[in-house]
Amino acid sequence: MTTLLPSPDRLEVATALAAMVGEQDPDVVAAFLSGEGIQALRTMALEALLLDPDAAWAGNQAVREMPQGGREAIDRKQPVAFDRVPSGPCRFVACQTGPVYQSLTFETSLPGCPRIVQTYRLFDDWLDVEDVFEKEEVLDPESIAIAFPFRVETPEFRVEIADAVMRPGIDQLPFSCYDFYSIQHWAVAGSGEYSVPWTRPWRRSAT
Repeated sequence: MTTLLPSPDRLEVATALAAMVGEQDPDVVAAFLSGEGIQALRTMALEALLLDPDAAWAGNQAVREMPQGGREAIDRKQPVAFDRVPSGPCRFVACQTGPVYQSLTFETSLPGCPRIVQTYRLFDDWLDVEDVFEKEEVLDPESIAIAFPFRVETPEFRVEIADAVMRPGIDQLPFSCYDFYSIQHWAVAGSGEYSVPWTRPWRRSAT
């Protein structure tokens, strides 16, 4: 069984989900949503919170990053400081229930992205997250990241790249790119206690 649970300050979500929360059992995965994103992700089987509640960003919160000094700072090929602006707050749009999954949809925004539609679908034992961005044209250097601050002590990261598995920062040549990694299907943040796999949808390319 899977449940989507709102945070206490989301009264409208609580009303919409009142009929969706059933008995707790060891197979439950619960997502607690806040005004910014996923505030907590919990698996009852491990009795563990999978997201860091003290992180700067919530789970699935969009963050816009722009270099201080603009394009000239980037072109100098030297370390650059960045200004980061998070999305928020979220506006509850709709919920859906059914025999296969249950879902919640929110809308939020970010400078350069006047509309971001975020849909959370919980199946029997996994969470599907879909983000759709309405993006304005921006000519200055910028990047938009999606935060997932997994709560894994002393983590080791593994990613699938071109039908191989790589440990970022370890299994790569010196001075090669550390800014981003092109992931084929999945990434895993793991420790000796448990691992959190994160996969892209199989039905389309990751964006």
